[in-house]
Amino acid sequence: MVEGYVARLDPAAEPAGVERTVATRTERIAVSGRIDRLDDRVSGTGGRQLVVVDYKTGRRPPRTDDARTSLPLALYAVAAARVLRRPCHQVELHHLPTAAVHAWQHTDASLARHLSRAEDIAAECAAADDRFRAGLADQGAVDEAFPPSPGPGCGWCDFRALCPEGSAATPARRPWDGLDLPAND
Repeated sequence: MVEGYVARLDPAAEPAGVERTVATRTERIAVSGRIDRLDDRVSGTGGRQLVVVDYKTGRRPPRTDDARTSLPLALYAVAAARVLRRPCHQVELHHLPTAAVHAWQHTDASLARHLSRAEDIAAECAAADDRFRAGLADQGAVDEAFPPSPGPGCGWCDFRALCPEGSAATPARRPWDGLDLPAND
């Protein structure tokens, strides 16, 4: 899997960073993260630009829309541009099992929308935290401040037994359910 992917790489193309930590702040949030790989490439206009590369190894290959809508990838691009003081608009998902690359070229406006979305999420979390610290009188108030969001992952959740919505969402799963393991002889 990895050998086929690496065979396609140009050995002369040195990444600008591998497992590179980047961070940035706004008036409302501070974010940091670690980028799998950060490339320095020639842009479509002939200049240089940074490109955020995120490796994926799961069964389901990502789609270009996954690169476009990924909040973490957009925040990495914003942070990389600010830390290294160079343009960074392109983000890519590299699916190692299939060697597929799904790229998205952000605009300044699309990166600003992602950053605003992150700030909105942080404001929501801060408001819920404030409500919790102020004291929630009953379980109904807790569920209102922190509503359950059941889904397919509920089957593996450690708190499933305490969550009626998660218990109703999907049957309980063991950690190894769904894995293609060789049969014991």
